[in-house]
Amino acid sequence: MSISEAAGFVTIETGARFVPETISERTLEAASAPVPVDSKRGYGTVNYKIGERSEREYLKKAITAFTDTLPEKFGNSEGTYTITLVVKDGTGKDLAKEPILTFQWKNQRVFFFIDKLVEQLQSTQWSGTLVDQLLTTDATRRYKIGVEVFLSNSRSMDFDSLKKTSKLFSEGALASFLPLPASAVGIISAVSDIVDLFYTGSRKQTLVEFDEFEVMTSPQTYTVPVKFRDAQDRPWTLPIKINLQANQSKFMSGPFDARNLVVTIVGEKNFTVVTAKGAPVKASLIELLRSSDDFPEARALLDSVAANRKFEGNTQTASGALYAALGNFQSIYDARALYWAFLKQNESLLDLNACLAGGRREELQQVGLSF
Repeated sequence: MSISEAAGFVTIETGARFVPETISERTLEAASAPVPVDSKRGYGTVNYKIGERSEREYLKKAITAFTDTLPEKFGNSEGTYTITLVVKDGTGKDLAKEPILTFQWKNQRVFFFIDKLVEQLQSTQWSGTLVDQLLTTDATRRYKIGVEVFLSNSRSMDFDSLKKTSKLFSEGALASFLPLPASAVGIISAVSDIVDLFYTGSRKQTLVEFDEFEVMTSPQTYTVPVKFRDAQDRPWTLPIKINLQANQSKFMSGPFDARNLVVTIVGEKNFTVVTAKGAPVKASLIELLRSSDDFPEARALLDSVAANRKFEGNTQTASGALYAALGNFQSIYDARALYWAFLKQNESLLDLNACLAGGRREELQQVGLSF
């Protein structure tokens, strides 16, 4: 199967699929059986790796040989051939488009207008993170992952620039699950448009069909050997591994212990957002909620506390809005921990009984957090 039947420069075996990596029976006996992570009860992380360390020299040689065939097949024209890992959520929304292997070349008109190959660049990223601690919801309890190849024979795009732009795209896609000011939403859309411009202007073929992977309570590894044949019918394999991990809390590992839960988590900058300058910055969830127009009651409470003033509104309603808002963007464990830390940090400015009304006191006690 080739990216273009007319091009005929590379083939890949059909039916390539991700398959679970085998685990020994002893390992299975020692570990508890994995189960799906429920909505709002954890975060999913997706990592990838190309081959093992022992395979690196072989892969370098194979990739170099593959590179040599591409420009000739396109008449030494300018172009970019990019193998990309694509991750979507359960609704089909793109979360990551990670270029893992790219071949680029350009030409230059010389004497008698003969095309001469003047530059050829091959870059490889051996491992990385595709999705970093994304809250599990109905839409993100499962990921759809596939491998695609994009070919543009009209221009060459610098690999580092493509990587950086793709990283901004992924950070923007993940940030879209956060409370954001309108300006940030506009920046995310602009970055998305830049990435789409490159990929939309390229021919595309799916190398590995999209499979669905569920976030489980223990790490899961899937592998697929993407088998190529170059123009000389020489075989080579690109071994891709995908690892899915989950954790229930960003703040603490193991059972909650209030003695070890410091109030500094209120200002802990756990979230990456893209600024108007196109640069990613870290922000705390409290900062994001204060900058968003979507939670006015919670924002009023946060603004009052930030100004070191006692809140004069309906504390029970405002604190309930804050508690609910935290639960929209964090696991129930972290939402409760952050709410507890916020109250601890601002006890002198708040009516604690009102803040803990509506069953919130009991829910905090369930994870060992009390007053």
